[in-house]
Amino acid sequence: VNRKGFDLAMAACLQQQPATVPGPCLLMIDLDAFKRINDSHGHPFGDRVLATVGEILRANIKGKDTAARYGGEEFAVILPQTPRGGALGLAEALRALVAASRVKSGGTSETMIGNITVSIGVADHVAGESAAEFILRADRALYAAKAQGRNRVALAPRPTTEAGR
Repeated sequence: VNRKGFDLAMAACLQQQPATVPGPCLLMIDLDAFKRINDSHGHPFGDRVLATVGEILRANIKGKDTAARYGGEEFAVILPQTPRGGALGLAEALRALVAASRVKSGGTSETMIGNITVSIGVADHVAGESAAEFILRADRALYAAKAQGRNRVALAPRPTTEAGR
């Protein structure tokens, strides 16, 4: 799914979410050191890396879940009926699958290139939170994962309420 499809799926997810169902959760996924991948191996290889990550996402999500290319080297996965623990487990599984993947170099030797990693931010939706706030929390968790050394999963903190201050 492209970015417009993601925006539509997110809006539908937040409108249709019954209070009795856990979730939704959101994964924001970014390829680590993607500029270095392009610079070292060329843009056609970078395109194959993006396609490989997209295939891994499609193959490992189910049902009402939506995987989307969010922009550049960033992907997002909407998990409408997944609780936080399940989202963390899926994020860790996706991270490990990408790290274990190999992509053909595309050169004359067609060697397989590895060491491709992603960082993932996970957020669980808070009642009353807008789509923009939800995405921002997942994105901040993604950047926390990168700051902690890349190739890892980070959970977004839940916002504190005004009454709790």
